[in-house]
Amino acid sequence: MPAPHALDQPDRSITMQAAVRLIRLIDVTQAIGLRRSTIYKYIAEGQFPKPVPLGGNRVAWVEQEVQDWIMERIEARDAALTAAL
Repeated sequence: MPAPHALDQPDRSITMQAAVRLIRLIDVTQAIGLRRSTIYKYIAEGQFPKPVPLGGNRVAWVEQEVQDWIMERIEARDAALTAAL
């Protein structure tokens, strides 16, 4: 039986790369409404996603991880409101 050709199989790495978007600090601060110092404080405390090093002292965040963090805050708020009723 001949070996499968590389083109016969989907390249999952390309699919994964296309699905991941990195955002810079200015985008993170605008999305969550916190300053740089607070973001890095939360990272140090393990309460916020760590950035991805890009090289040259540049970093970015995985957009979905930031969106997930925002949704966790919303869910915590909603749970507190439900518990208060």
